[in-house]
Amino acid sequence: MWDLSFSVRLVVLGVVMLAVAGVDYGVKRERATKWREYAFLCVAGLVGGLFGMAVDQITGRISPEYFEFGKGISPGPGYWSSVMALGFRAGFFGGLLVGVAALMANNPRPELERLSWRRLGGLLWWPMAAAALGAAGCGVVGAMDVFGLKSGLDAAEIIQGGRLLAVQGAHFGLYLGGLLGVVLVVRRVRRMRRELGAVRIS
Repeated sequence: MWDLSFSVRLVVLGVVMLAVAGVDYGVKRERATKWREYAFLCVAGLVGGLFGMAVDQITGRISPEYFEFGKGISPGPGYWSSVMALGFRAGFFGGLLVGVAALMANNPRPELERLSWRRLGGLLWWPMAAAALGAAGCGVVGAMDVFGLKSGLDAAEIIQGGRLLAVQGAHFGLYLGGLLGVVLVVRRVRRMRRELGAVRIS
C-alpha cells in the first residue's frame, strides 16, 4: 500500500520548495532560478519513480518470494499496489539524487557556460540505462548462484530460491549501476560545459 509517511515527506518537500522559490522570486524577480531548479528536480524524481515502478513490475513477477521475504509484501490482495508504491518511492529518491548531482555539476562558474535545461534533462536517462545494465548483469550472477546461497534457501523451504537470488542480484545491480550512472552524468555535464566554453572563446 501507499506509505503515508512518504506522502507527508513529499508534501513537506513541496512546501519547502515553494517557499524557497517564492522568496527567491520575490528578491530576484526575472533573475530567479530556484523555481526552474526545483521543477527540474521534480521531473527527475518523477522519471525515477516511474522507472522504479516499471522495474518492480518486472521483478515482482519473476520472484514474488523476494518481495515477501525481503520486503514483507505477501502475494494476495494489494500485492501489486504495494510493489508499485515501493518501486516508486525508491525510484523517486534515486531520481532526486540524479537531479541534485546534475544541478551541482551545472552550478554557475565564471569560466564555464551552464547547460540549458533541455540538455541537462537529456542526460536523465543515463543513470536509468546504467541501472538497467547493472540489473541485468547482477541478475544473471544471482541466478547462477555464484556464492552458493541457494542451498540455504532450499533448507528454509523457500520455493523458487533461484529466482529470488536473481531478483536480489538485479536489485543490487540497479543501485550499483545507478550510482555509476550518476558519476557518468556529472562527468558528462562538466565535459559539455568545458566544450561550450572552448567554443565561446574561439
